[in-house]
Amino acid sequence: MPFFTSVLNQFPQHSLQVKTINAGQQRQCFIIHRKPQAPHWQEENVREIKDDEISRVIETSAGYIVKYIKQRTWHDNLRIFWGASKISTELRSCIFLQNLGLRVPRVLEYGMAFIPGHLWGVTGYYLMEKHLAADIVKHHFRHCDQPARQKILTQLVHDLQRMRDACCVYRDLSFRNMMTDDNGELFWIDTNIRRYSKAGDKFIADWNKTLKVLLQELSMMSEPAEHDGQRAIQALML
Repeated sequence: MPFFTSVLNQFPQHSLQVKTINAGQQRQCFIIHRKPQAPHWQEENVREIKDDEISRVIETSAGYIVKYIKQRTWHDNLRIFWGASKISTELRSCIFLQNLGLRVPRVLEYGMAFIPGHLWGVTGYYLMEKHLAADIVKHHFRHCDQPARQKILTQLVHDLQRMRDACCVYRDLSFRNMMTDDNGELFWIDTNIRRYSKAGDKFIADWNKTLKVLLQELSMMSEPAEHDGQRAIQALML
């Protein structure tokens, strides 16, 4: 299976563990896959970054980022077994974006839900490498100055160019799925992409649609000084 050939062989350590998955002390059993350098962590003293109907993102006390993939329908349970779940897709996408040269946090550990069922809260999670002072770009825009905003937009345009050239559409292109570290460097945390064999009509339609959503979001966040960034993103439309 593509999932096992592209992802599983990168995580040599395996175990079956029960983990606490939220502040309410709900517990769930996972098949854990770890890299040797992965830190041990617990759902204690964490900072919640995002929590919605799809996922929950936290920062551990040591600064590592954990993303839980929530179960939405019973189909999510079945997809786990043939590598078609959302977490499998995101891990494969992460590898692809890294190969494109985008800044994506390295995954050090991931867990797949063992015996998933209707009562379980999530289908899996993954632990990403440590980034100091990480913040979601959508939050960061509220308090950073204009040069810092322009730096983020410049990096964003560069990354979008690479994805366009690779016929790759970021399926949830939003500033809430981008983060920035203490140096203002942009990296991506929701690596769910769709790849196309060529720049045909379907790719062009999906590509333009995602850019329009991003531009609408940017128009509500930005000021006149960021208009150059908006025009640069508009220029990427096909």
